[in-house]
Amino acid sequence: NPDDESGVAWDSLVEGTASRIEARFVAALPDKDKQSVQAEQQRLAGQLPKDLPDYVLVQYAFPFGSGPRFADFLMSNGGASRVNGAFQAPPRTTEQVIHPDKFLAGEGPKPLADPAADGPVVRSGSLGQLMLSLMLAQVLDPGDAESAADAWGADRYVAWQNGGQTCVRLAITMDTPEKAAEMGAALADWAQNTPGATVSGQGPFTITRCA
Repeated sequence: NPDDESGVAWDSLVEGTASRIEARFVAALPDKDKQSVQAEQQRLAGQLPKDLPDYVLVQYAFPFGSGPRFADFLMSNGGASRVNGAFQAPPRTTEQVIHPDKFLAGEGPKPLADPAADGPVVRSGSLGQLMLSLMLAQVLDPGDAESAADAWGADRYVAWQNGGQTCVRLAITMDTPEKAAEMGAALADWAQNTPGATVSGQGPFTITRCA
């Protein structure tokens, strides 16, 4: 489903598990063959287009960077049966991949309704923790954006056409009042430096932008 995070979460599980298998295989190779494998990995990594936007690169790299940590956590907290079980009931959000303890605890998104649109909805869905942090990082320091998006509770967006503009309205809720305060400050900074954006509420927050 392109409007939720199940795809990237699944990719993270698959890539994380594959990387464990690959690492064990490479570790058993003679040194010369190890060097050949590493050289090929570097060659393939170098083939990525250099002019891709940062958010595309982060989305592409997320399963490869966070997936192995996710798989390692599962292996350390239940072994192979826990990893195998994840394929039967996989993670559904990037938050669960970033924080595997939340996955094991069964913590998914909080209940949150779609915000009201000011026209016929052409698309709706969820950004999730990863994309929310990337949205904030368009304006904020990446570390501050990542911190603000941590303890994500849920989000839902709707999009509609307004003449020649596309409008998006996003609702966000956080896990704790402290993180809601941090998100509120981050959103205020983001909106101040993002043309056409407004923010309302103290948590849940509602962000609207037409561009």
